[in-house]
Amino acid sequence: MIQHKLPNSRMLSLAALLLCPPLAAPAQGALARHYQPGEQVAYTMHGTNQGHTSTFDYQAHAQATVQKTASGSFTEVFTWSDFKVGGQLFPLSPESLQFHEPLSLAPDQSVTVPDLSKVQPILIGPTTDLLTFYADVQLAMRQKGLVHAGDHVFFAHGVPN
Repeated sequence: MIQHKLPNSRMLSLAALLLCPPLAAPAQGALARHYQPGEQVAYTMHGTNQGHTSTFDYQAHAQATVQKTASGSFTEVFTWSDFKVGGQLFPLSPESLQFHEPLSLAPDQSVTVPDLSKVQPILIGPTTDLLTFYADVQLAMRQKGLVHAGDHVFFAHGVPN
């Protein structure tokens, strides 16, 4: 099982990914993901949600099983559980517990925003933060200059990335 803890992230790269057309598949590099059918992937996300009138800390657990799609690609299908606000368990609705978030780092896949209309509003932040993490990694995977650990890429200010 792969397990990661994600910091609170932002939506900037998600917008960039959604506004850009799909790119050519990247070459195998340091960020390449090697999927195995049935593999388990889990993240525990900790975040702080700052609103106009209040701030609260949350923790959520996302677990996925790697599945092979009909086209032969791999995807991680996430479900959410163990949602806590301020350290206290927060009950998720049956719709939120049944919500599936498919994400993939396969070179032939792109990140898409799932239908969030049926989940509780409190789950939208962690769901889109996880999506942003995958969007960031996909963008990095497509950079020709990022081949080895420690490589850097510079984007000139004021030019499209």
